[in-house]
Amino acid sequence: APPADGDGGDGGDGAPLCCASGLPCFFASVRCACEPSRTVSAAHAAAAVGAGGRGSLSCGCGASVLRATVRWPPSLLGRFEALLSRRLAARKRWIAAVETALSGSPPLGEVTALLGRAETMQLHDDARAAELSRRAAGGEAWEARAAAMLAGKAACSLGALQAHLRAA
Repeated sequence: APPADGDGGDGGDGAPLCCASGLPCFFASVRCACEPSRTVSAAHAAAAVGAGGRGSLSCGCGASVLRATVRWPPSLLGRFEALLSRRLAARKRWIAAVETALSGSPPLGEVTALLGRAETMQLHDDARAAELSRRAAGGEAWEARAAAMLAGKAACSLGALQAHLRAA
């Protein structure tokens, strides 16, 4: 659990809410000493200062000193960075495997395995995962039709069977 920052913020885990975005200031926050309740995330503070102003911290006091609060000790940030690096490497491997699969006609089992990895990595919004899902659905429909033809449940001629095989 993150260390409490003592301000009783409403971010759900003790994190103050950014007055610019309404989201919790999970890693770090910046506030003016005259009005501690006006807190912004480090990203919003940097953007405001970079633009030559104080942005959402405009409390009007004219103070030139802002207070920054870091909620995580450097040792935990290092472990977090290592975890993110491992996840990023796994995602890059998945992307490479998917691009290879999408450039050809991989077996349905390979497509299904890649979709399973996408689900595990929570890549729900990835366009490549959507394309894999589309191809998997097409492959499953093709398999079902082929199974029905082979079982004799679907009326088909030799020409229809050959056309179905060519469509694979």
